[in-house]
Amino acid sequence: MENDEHGVDASPDHKYFFVTNMFETTVCVIDKEHNKVMKTVEVGEIPSGINVMP
Repeated sequence: MENDEHGVDASPDHKYFFVTNMFETTVCVIDKEHNKVMKTVEVGEIPSGINVMP
């Protein structure tokens, strides 16, 4: 992630954060307990907001 983070939301159990990376066209899944990116998912053009639904 290179300062292009735009949207952030947490999983319903608050164990993970999901962060959109506008200029990388990805969403990172971050493990809150370990403060580590667990996965980066390609999502398409310019993701800007995110909302996690249970």
